[in-house]
Amino acid sequence: MARRGDSSDPRISRASSSQDGDNVTCNICRKNLRNVSKNTTGMITHLKLHNLSSNKTATSVDTDAHSSNSARQTKYPEGSKRQQQLHEARVAMITDDFQTFSIVEDTGFRRFVSLEAYIAVTGHFINTNWNLKALVLETFPEKHTTLNISEALDNVISKWNIENKVVSITNDNASNMTAAVQLIHSGNIDMQHVPCLAHTINLVVKSSLNSNSELCIMREKARKIVSYFKTSCNANEKIHEIQDLMKKPVHKLIQETATRWNSTFYMLQRLVEQKECIAACLSTLY
Repeated sequence: MARRGDSSDPRISRASSSQDGDNVTCNICRKNLRNVSKNTTGMITHLKLHNLSSNKTATSVDTDAHSSNSARQTKYPEGSKRQQQLHEARVAMITDDFQTFSIVEDTGFRRFVSLEAYIAVTGHFINTNWNLKALVLETFPEKHTTLNISEALDNVISKWNIENKVVSITNDNASNMTAAVQLIHSGNIDMQHVPCLAHTINLVVKSSLNSNSELCIMREKARKIVSYFKTSCNANEKIHEIQDLMKKPVHKLIQETATRWNSTFYMLQRLVEQKECIAACLSTLY
């Protein structure tokens, strides 16, 4: 029996040696695998893929799912006929299916609006029946300068005729937002500025995470891995194929977001879940 990483395995032959480790060649697909003496995970996972591929029968092929995965990676030229067809299909989906306002809570919609920065003004109040209510008063995409935000808030307060009804304004701790609130001319002169508690907690946790140098190095490496798969169409398609072969959850990698401290946890959790698939994918791409 061959030891873990031993090149006596008939499926593996030694190609060369260096200070960085041994380079070996897969005798099945002739793929060159690097540095296996230091890290054999990629080699072992690579061999597992060959076993999975040979055991997979034609009757289990799901062409629709494969086509769907490939279509998600396709980009069409600006103004092309196919792009126009997709645009018309999106419009038809909304109009023909009578999509409700709840569409704004869907993942696809949030991904769509994330292409441009918006600021929404929400009013929270207690009605005559003593029920707490919340309404979106305005949404605007202007540049988020202090002056623009301040003027927009002034306009919203005036438009809704609530100059003497605003008790406080809550926003994140960004300097432009804080300064904008201080410049508001309309409304109650006793109006209070209350920083967002969730954003404040995020700043505290982020500061704690950044104080650990070893954790910072690990997070930086994790972000680079995620960024590679998100920016490379080949890598993205390949990992989908490997997830299918290894019968792993077909989950996308999650990137850390500076404004959401829990995104660090979700990023690392997903990397651990997809560890074998990532190792196999990288071993076949490099």
